[in-house]
Amino acid sequence: MKQFRKLTAAFFAVLVLLGVTLGSTTIAYAASNHVTNIDIEVVIRNDGSAVITQYWTGEFEKGTENYLPIRTGDIGISEFSVSDENGPYTFVEDWDVDWSFKKKAGKCGIVETDDGVELCFGITEYGHKEYTFSYVVTDFIKGYRDANGTNFMFINPEMSTFPTAGRIEIVMEDGTQLNDSNAGIWAFGFEGRIEFQAGRVVAYTEKDLEDDNSMIVMLELEKELLSPRKLVTDEAFAAVREEAMEDSDYGHGDGNDKAAIALVAVIFGGAFAAVVGAAAYSAKVTKENKAFAESVGYYADVPNGGDIEMTHYLARTFDVSKEDSLIMGALMLSMMNKNCLELRETADTFGTAEPKLELRLITEPDTAPERKLFYILSAAADGTGVLKEKALEDYSYEHYEEIEKFIKDTKKNGETAFRNKWGFVKTSGNRIKHLSETGRSELAQVVGLKKYLEESAQMSERDIWEANLWQEYMVYATLFGCAEDVIEQLKRLYPDRLPVLDSYHHHYLWCYGYYHGMHNSVDKAAKDAAASGSGGSSSIGGGGGFSGGGVGGGSR
Repeated sequence: MKQFRKLTAAFFAVLVLLGVTLGSTTIAYAASNHVTNIDIEVVIRNDGSAVITQYWTGEFEKGTENYLPIRTGDIGISEFSVSDENGPYTFVEDWDVDWSFKKKAGKCGIVETDDGVELCFGITEYGHKEYTFSYVVTDFIKGYRDANGTNFMFINPEMSTFPTAGRIEIVMEDGTQLNDSNAGIWAFGFEGRIEFQAGRVVAYTEKDLEDDNSMIVMLELEKELLSPRKLVTDEAFAAVREEAMEDSDYGHGDGNDKAAIALVAVIFGGAFAAVVGAAAYSAKVTKENKAFAESVGYYADVPNGGDIEMTHYLARTFDVSKEDSLIMGALMLSMMNKNCLELRETADTFGTAEPKLELRLITEPDTAPERKLFYILSAAADGTGVLKEKALEDYSYEHYEEIEKFIKDTKKNGETAFRNKWGFVKTSGNRIKHLSETGRSELAQVVGLKKYLEESAQMSERDIWEANLWQEYMVYATLFGCAEDVIEQLKRLYPDRLPVLDSYHHHYLWCYGYYHGMHNSVDKAAKDAAASGSGGSSSIGGGGGFSGGGVGGGSR
């Protein structure tokens, strides 16, 4: 039975890739309609039902209606209502998707499909619109042997109105405060977070939903919190949780779903084309970035006016570097170059062992991002300013959210600085085509510097030893993830400086050990916290076995 459920879930996943809506013959407009924000409030009743209210804000220029497909296999949908900024809509029993724009205006209705229902309402008027629609989901929370809970898809993949920012808030109707002592929370299908906030569960995107993204929330509640109408006495919620965790970022699962998806793809044919289609967007962006990189020349100076946060933002957004945490290593190395941090030898008291190196905090740096990291390192150091690697790892594990925030803030600050330089054609973007001429010039400096650092022939044409420029290069090589290659090139180019470079290389490796251990501790703590149900980062993968949801939606 469990394997059958996995196969069914896999089949549905293939359909998600294909963009098929079962039971509906209508096709969504690939139009200019765009829901910029979907905010969802969920109020859980004592009987396990929930009132779900969605708030859509966006621009609508084509089509006749908006709609949301919902599978109703183990739930019921009722009490559907809609309003906009001009007031409530009239519910119509016999909704027809082929009605005209005028006939749908100010009205809403439900269409039954082979898979469930579609909640439909007229666009009513073109332009900027703010829609509010609500519906009741019966059996939203079910009673299992060990706990009450749900695993529910709130926002579908393949909506025609993506990209969209999403936010979900879940509360108890009776005012019970939800926290990590009476509930467990997990989220799947999107890049973002799920957290307990002031007695509520809040899940939100940190990157707009696109293509096959969705928003799935799994919520586990102590049995005493409510009395669900639907009891699943032959199953534990632990089994629901295990199925959802498979192929997730929470450190569970054995990959069986991937095998099942592959099997279904073979059986149903054509799915391979869908997989290729799902990857097409990513491949297109990669191709654009590669073409841009090939078109720019070498750049041999400090990029972006020395704003390392901007450089970090551009490097991460346009595939110049591969890891957000590299900013910590770059900043630490920069502080070492400035003697704000210092590696010192400590002699063994009994003289029986080789001298060891220890990191000492000397003086506060002169740039904002370095100061912020310096304060974190100071909190992990002992009273004499000595920072041991194990102490930093322990501190990073215990304070992972603080360090995650620091990493995200540096990237966000870089984006803001880039925007203030009029780097975008409009207000934001992550494609080459979104950049202004100024933006392309700033990005060319970043791409050009990495090309320069990777080409020893180019580096040999300039005496980079002057003004310690080579140390600046090492900071950016660390940020780009190519520091080891660059320092080996420096050794070949400057054999007469080998003792200095060997010493610097040794110090760099110690620095790497510190920031890499820091990153690993943060990553482990975040995954441990998320897997335990206390909240944290969401998982792109996983979420299998969900209720509700569907494929598509938006406008048509």
